[in-house]
Amino acid sequence: MILADGIRIASDNTEREEGFEPVPYVCPGGWWTVGIGHCLGIRAGANSPPGTKATGCLPISLPTARMILKGDFEYSADAFRRRFPNWNMIGSFTDRRCAALLEMLFNLGETRFDGFERMVLAANLGLWEEASAHCLDSKAARQLPDRYERIAKMIREG
Repeated sequence: MILADGIRIASDNTEREEGFEPVPYVCPGGWWTVGIGHCLGIRAGANSPPGTKATGCLPISLPTARMILKGDFEYSADAFRRRFPNWNMIGSFTDRRCAALLEMLFNLGETRFDGFERMVLAANLGLWEEASAHCLDSKAARQLPDRYERIAKMIREG
């Protein structure tokens, strides 16, 4: 139940942060994205700066974007379980902490999330102050300070 609630919280937070865009656009990280922050896995070229929108595409609906987001978070939950195999045995893994870590997995992708080795280790040991500090000591937190301060607070306070 805790992980399911974490997915719901992370999904709601992500929809608020990302907004909804019915046609593909270039996100601030330089990737083609659609719907509610769904990365299409295609790096934008130099002629497509962030904010560029694709032309000639059929738009997707908000219900379709939410269905894609649900699938993205199911994938993120699998990645979460691999990185935090004992999450359900550590009593301090609250739904909000799960949500924060899931949101980071969604936002960064697995490869970039794996750069947070110290944060993952601290979380697996239940050292939430330390995990929160490692979350903030990152390029992602410098690029999206409000988002990552909120995420770090969820990690710290549970």
